[in-house]
Amino acid sequence: MTTTGNTWREVPPIELAYRNALESLIYRVFSAPFAKVFSSPIASPGAVAASKLLISDTFTDTNGVLLSNHTIAPTNTPAATWTYQAHPSLPGTFDIQNNVVNNVTAGKVPEYYLNAGVADCIIEIDFTTHATVNLDTYQIDVIFRNTDNANLWYVGKSTAQVIELREVTAGTSTQRVANVVTFVKNTAYHFKITLNGSSITCDLSGGATSQLTYTSSVRATVTNHGLLCYGAVANTVIIDNFTINNL
Repeated sequence: MTTTGNTWREVPPIELAYRNALESLIYRVFSAPFAKVFSSPIASPGAVAASKLLISDTFTDTNGVLLSNHTIAPTNTPAATWTYQAHPSLPGTFDIQNNVVNNVTAGKVPEYYLNAGVADCIIEIDFTTHATVNLDTYQIDVIFRNTDNANLWYVGKSTAQVIELREVTAGTSTQRVANVVTFVKNTAYHFKITLNGSSITCDLSGGATSQLTYTSSVRATVTNHGLLCYGAVANTVIIDNFTINNL
């Protein structure tokens, strides 16, 4: 039924069918674009950032577990494993104590790496200087673009009061750049190493701030990264929260 003025009339079925079809067409034409816009998922900035995280290891494990036997967690996108690499002259090992990485034997150099699947990335660690042991008796470093124990890069706190970047090629270690830093005992620090093609940047933050920059294409496509240290006294190195993010 429909009305004209005050008069009601019966709508023929064919006219009613045409009206219904027209209304349906108008609805689809004008509502579909809006439905598509509002039904499409919107990626949050957090989700985008999270997708760049490849490795996150908090070193949560039983005391005494060697790093090579430890399972990387909570994030291990490339299904990597910690691989032991014997130092050419002072091979040593890392284990886990109180959920941090620790040097097992005095006077040795533990080296471990994992294959992150990317050469260009951001590597980060937290470390804490020992409360009582002299600062010049140990070093803490991040290995990157590591081919083997005679061909790698490493950067970190040296036994001197500096942070330094070293290139090791054919077994010869060469300091490429260094900054003097006043480290303090029993203090938390953070290293962030950004690798982007031939560009190498290391940022120190926490108890002190400093930055190293260097340019080199040596082993720029190698995807093995990890940890290295030296401690004249056992159980003095304290490393935690190893992460690798894609650029």
